[in-house]
Amino acid sequence: MGANLTYHERLGSGASGEVFRVTWKSKEFGTIEAAAKKIRFDGQLTAQQKSEIEFLKRLDHKNIVKYYDTILETEHVVIVTEFAAKGSLYDYLKDKDKLPEHLLHRWIFHLARGVNYLKKHHVAHHDLKSHNCILTADDVLKICDFGIAKELTSTKTTESTKGSARWMAPERFTDLQLSPKADIFAFGVIVWEMVSCEIPYKGMQAETVIFQVSVNGLRPTIPDDCPQFLRELIERCWHQDRTQRPESLEILRSVSREYRTTLVGEDVTEADGKYMNCHKS
Repeated sequence: MGANLTYHERLGSGASGEVFRVTWKSKEFGTIEAAAKKIRFDGQLTAQQKSEIEFLKRLDHKNIVKYYDTILETEHVVIVTEFAAKGSLYDYLKDKDKLPEHLLHRWIFHLARGVNYLKKHHVAHHDLKSHNCILTADDVLKICDFGIAKELTSTKTTESTKGSARWMAPERFTDLQLSPKADIFAFGVIVWEMVSCEIPYKGMQAETVIFQVSVNGLRPTIPDDCPQFLRELIERCWHQDRTQRPESLEILRSVSREYRTTLVGEDVTEADGKYMNCHKS
């Protein structure tokens, strides 16, 4: 696929590369605005780079970032995906005191649907956090950055501590367990962020967060005005014992039921193996 990239501002950076807004000219899509993740390249793709590209190619869902192409430059491999005009959820929440109720419900639902899709396809994201949830111009939340994602084909990993400490489940630090329940833990932290519009464990060093979360069971303080439904959901999702955390499908079902009146027009549940459109009766 022929392509030409014009780079604009940097959108963000992480352990696996930098992301830029680009104008992309391609034979298949024409000229469009896109996001380009630049990763250092020494002439041969690493196993991790190949893995990220393969995940993006195979995952196809409204709440997962859309993959377009991979381009090899002289010193970089560039992964081209759809552009999210409103940036990351993390940046969006930084200057907010409170999310409007309709956005809170919508984005929790979108996140639940994306996490459930990953679980159904045996994928552990491994770095689920608000930075890796992007927002489109029409307020669709999408999960992105599969740089350290893993197949759920084994139960243990030697890379358990890769990721972001503020969103990582305690078992990631203690017993090298690879489980979809780690993504459920992260889901709980992200929902807390949407409720509080705060940074988890603000002011604490990562090493302190790791110790306090894994050993002492520390969690962010849930705001007093948090609705009871969300309070219980958050607490279940970040339970110290992963076996006590809900399954992704249970979360999706409960969110769909709780917010059915504000999810009008959404595709509300994959619980029956198909989408059902939510509409007013």
